[in-house]
Amino acid sequence: MAQRRLIQIDQSTGEVVDGMMMLVTQRSRNGFGQEWFAMCMSAAMEFATSDLSASDHRVLWAMLAHLNFENHITVNQSEVARKLGIHRVTVNGSLKRLASMGILLPDSERASSYRLNPCYAWRGSGKNHRAAMLKLAT
Repeated sequence: MAQRRLIQIDQSTGEVVDGMMMLVTQRSRNGFGQEWFAMCMSAAMEFATSDLSASDHRVLWAMLAHLNFENHITVNQSEVARKLGIHRVTVNGSLKRLASMGILLPDSERASSYRLNPCYAWRGSGKNHRAAMLKLAT
């Protein structure tokens, strides 16, 4: 196969520019872009069979929708309450129940924030997930 030489032409001047200028965008390997997390299937059954109230489940899914890398969750409780159409006190109670069950963990790195327990789901690298699991076990 013969080699080809690609060039660009400046349309306003007609000047031949050696080489090509290209825009390269990062392609998501999983098809979801930045909006993804991996979840343990047994956790889904644990959630489904738990004694969480309907409001607790809704708050849990809202937390999952705000999941950042390394499982950090920083949300404004009033904003969550507004989006879900429930009172902020209800959101606060649900967060306390989720924390008491070990689903949400206090985030030691950020005030008024949580981390999702990495046993349930993870958003981040596999290497960091293993490290978070080991840290939790100690």
